[in-house]
Amino acid sequence: MEKQIDDKSSPTLVPVAIALALAAAIGILFFTSTNHLSVLVWTAHKLYLTVVALLVLSVAAATGARALRAIRCEPGAFAPRLGFSVGIGLGLLSLVTLLLGVLGLLHQTVFIALLAVAALLNVKCIVALLRTGAERVRANGKELPGYAVFLLVVIAIVMCMNLLGALTPPWQYDDLEYHLGAPAQFYQQGRITFLEHNVYSNFPFNVEMWHLAGMVLAKSAYQGAIIGKLIDVGLGLLTALMLWSLANRIFGRPAGDFAAAFFYVSPPLAMLSISAHVEIALTFYFVLGIFAFVEYQKTEKTAWPILAAVACGFAFGCKYTAALLLLLPLLAGMVVNDVLKKSSAASVLKRAALVLGISLALVSPWLIKNVAYTGNPVYPLLWSVFGGRGWSAAQEAMWHKAHFTTGGESLVHFFFSSHYLFPILAFVFIPLLILRGRRQPVVFYLLGYFALCYVLWLSFTYRPARFLLPSAAVLPVLSVGGLMQINRRVGRALVAPLLIFTLAEAGLKATVGGNFDAPLYIGPDEQFFRDNTDFVAGYEASRFLNRDQVPPGAKVLFVGEARTFYCERDFIAPTVFNENVFEDILVAAKTPEDFLASLQKMGITHILINWMEMGRLNETYGAFAKFDKAKFEAFQKACLAEVFRAKYPGSLIVVYVVRPVPG
Repeated sequence: MEKQIDDKSSPTLVPVAIALALAAAIGILFFTSTNHLSVLVWTAHKLYLTVVALLVLSVAAATGARALRAIRCEPGAFAPRLGFSVGIGLGLLSLVTLLLGVLGLLHQTVFIALLAVAALLNVKCIVALLRTGAERVRANGKELPGYAVFLLVVIAIVMCMNLLGALTPPWQYDDLEYHLGAPAQFYQQGRITFLEHNVYSNFPFNVEMWHLAGMVLAKSAYQGAIIGKLIDVGLGLLTALMLWSLANRIFGRPAGDFAAAFFYVSPPLAMLSISAHVEIALTFYFVLGIFAFVEYQKTEKTAWPILAAVACGFAFGCKYTAALLLLLPLLAGMVVNDVLKKSSAASVLKRAALVLGISLALVSPWLIKNVAYTGNPVYPLLWSVFGGRGWSAAQEAMWHKAHFTTGGESLVHFFFSSHYLFPILAFVFIPLLILRGRRQPVVFYLLGYFALCYVLWLSFTYRPARFLLPSAAVLPVLSVGGLMQINRRVGRALVAPLLIFTLAEAGLKATVGGNFDAPLYIGPDEQFFRDNTDFVAGYEASRFLNRDQVPPGAKVLFVGEARTFYCERDFIAPTVFNENVFEDILVAAKTPEDFLASLQKMGITHILINWMEMGRLNETYGAFAKFDKAKFEAFQKACLAEVFRAKYPGSLIVVYVVRPVPG
């Protein structure tokens, strides 16, 4: 028989543990630093950004709670009620930000007014959530098992590390190119437009809209990016809470505690908390959808398919892979469940249509935006079917070659060779669950879900491990279910060394990956980039372009470099899959005068060339195959002047200013 959720046992002492861990961390930094003032200034600034992120999450939670009540789908237990409230509230924030962006209303006053109105309208919901949370803290404080204290301490330590990691300057490639690069460009423009040189900006951007909203609220692309990353950290914790509730629902309280801890201390969370990637938010929505399915499988209440559809729709709005790895499996699971319970064909089809319809409705604003801007709802995907603005057969072939592969991938590689996947404890005890556990249908549904997702991941994606990460979130729950089949005292005794092993693995991977110092860094951003990343030359070049000696009306052509987040000037920066503007100009020009005329026609005043990255893109994707270096050098002598050079191991960036041809 399945266990019932003990609503009063939600692990809400976590915020208290986090506060203590943060206070300890700041104290250590203060007393070990030689510059106490810099630590205090850094702390005050980061606390301000953290408060803004918490306010956004609070208003989102209250708005989502009101929406749940309006559609009469409010979960009874506190943990799922909070999770679905936040998920719906943030999803609505994304769509509102999209609408305001398309209308050209990306103004701080507008966003502050909207948040204030939402807070005032939902003040009762906010008070209710705070009161319920306080009640859970008091309930847990009275009788807290010793193992739970240990788990809370571990989670608090990891949460502190993840939080400090989120406060570091953005530096990862995809973040600077489009996860943050595109929202920063929207922010600078004051509206959301078609970015013809950044194909990635046409993907569904639910998560990126949180960063954009943060940028508008803080009146700073940099600070807004940090606010968005802090929201992601909060979602990581909420995902652990939802997994706690799911495992508690199936296997009982200790299983919930251990499943949440196993998930939260795993390496992917630490890796992703440093970045602005969408996988934390995507995992959160996946877990919401899976939780709703589990509840539906038990209760058959109509509210749960609706909530599953909402989770699918908002996940779809984060990344297209959600349609393949969440919506399709959940639809299949619901159909199988209904058929086994001998539901009529009409009711099965009606329920499937309801889930599909709600999901598509929630992602439709992004599809409509793409139709309006490009003529293709899923641009650049399915170009052969829908076509699309600024795309060609050659670009389609390059895209397909880079994003669709054949062959197989083993589970051994999946679990042991990727930094983005859970460690061995995520699956090692699953056989015990199958061999010794009670034959609960939900267990086989969850096992079947991951197996189906693995097959779909193998068959229809180019198999980056992070694509499968959201689906793999069910594995800690199943593994802990197997662990619970051992004598409980023995099982609990195994948890401590397993958690220590996982923490050691996370630390080792972070160290090997060069990320370990980043979360603990306090100091100037320039020094951060020199010490921790391979983007130091790009950062210094962007800083140069932002300075006063570069005219306010300057327009920069980026060559071999699309990581534009830190550039505050007008620019053209094609990604490797977009039209190669620089190469086309160079090929077409017969003389330096032709070259200069083409640049002037586009308004280009400066050219930034990342020479090392040009070589990598050529080797990896075949880009710059027509680049004639001798011809460029001749044109460069005639109409370009070098004004900046940044050279580091493996990196060389040169900035040229465009000048008239002599004579």
